[in-house]
Amino acid sequence: MKHKLYQVDGDLLRFGFWGLVAGVAILVIVSVIDGWANAIPANRALQGKSVAALVKAAKKDVADLRITRPAGNNAAEKLLEIQRREPQHIGAQVIRTKAAGIYLAKAERTLKSNRFKKTLAFLIRARQVDPLSPRLAELEKQLYASAK
Repeated sequence: MKHKLYQVDGDLLRFGFWGLVAGVAILVIVSVIDGWANAIPANRALQGKSVAALVKAAKKDVADLRITRPAGNNAAEKLLEIQRREPQHIGAQVIRTKAAGIYLAKAERTLKSNRFKKTLAFLIRARQVDPLSPRLAELEKQLYASAK
C-alpha cells in the first residue's frame, strides 16, 4: 500500500514507519542545535562561576526539575559549561546521568501506554542532557519497534 505524502483535506503528513524514523532524526538534530544555540548566551553568564559552583547549581536545577528549561537557567546548560572546562568531571557525569534518567523514566512510562509522541519528546530532552546514554539508545530502539 502506498502512502500519500500529503493529504489535502486533512492537512496531514503521512509517512508511515520510515517517516517516523526520519522525523526522529530531524527532531534530534533540531533539538541538539536548539540546545546549543540556547546555551551560548548562558555560557557567557556562567563563565565567571567556578566549576564547583556550577556543579552545585546543576544539582539544584535537577532537584528542582529545571533540566532543559527555562533557557538560561537549567542544568543542561551548566553541565555543558562544566564539560567545556573539564570534560572528564565525574560529578558532572553523575548529574548528567541522573538528569537524563528522569526523562528516560518518563519515556518508559509513556512508551508502555503507547503515547509515542510524548515518548519521543522525552527522548529528545534526554538526548540534550546525555546523548551517549546506552539506556537512551535502547529506548529509541523500543520506540521504533513499537511504532511499526
